[in-house]
Amino acid sequence: MKKAYFVFLALTVATVAFAAKPKVPSETELKSMTLDTLLTFNKGVQAKDFSGFYKEIAKLWQEQTSPEKLQGLFQDFIDKGLDISPIKKLEPVFNKPAEINSDDVLVINGYYPTTPKRVVFRLQYMQEEGEWKLVGIKLDTTD
Repeated sequence: MKKAYFVFLALTVATVAFAAKPKVPSETELKSMTLDTLLTFNKGVQAKDFSGFYKEIAKLWQEQTSPEKLQGLFQDFIDKGLDISPIKKLEPVFNKPAEINSDDVLVINGYYPTTPKRVVFRLQYMQEEGEWKLVGIKLDTTD
């Protein structure tokens, strides 16, 4: 039986006029962002406490949630004992080039080739004070 875990938080993003459209980070930066985000998420799952994850998300998302609400959203991950820490030793595979959409949101799609199940992700970030901050996450483990 296939087990899949899925959480995606879609946020309404107010478009702010930038002097210049943000640029897609380098592949090295994308890999680092992806790993950092997923490991921070995993720490929340393992600790059953999303306060650390909450501190890393965009202020826009923070205004719409709390660490307790995040834990409720991701409770299925906790209940299933999901641990994606093996991704630390692997390189992510990006399904397509990262892009910045019309809302100036950076979208990263890919997976980690973990076995027996891959860790598939879709991450969305927006710039806050010159840094990319998470505004959406979709995570799935597949055979």
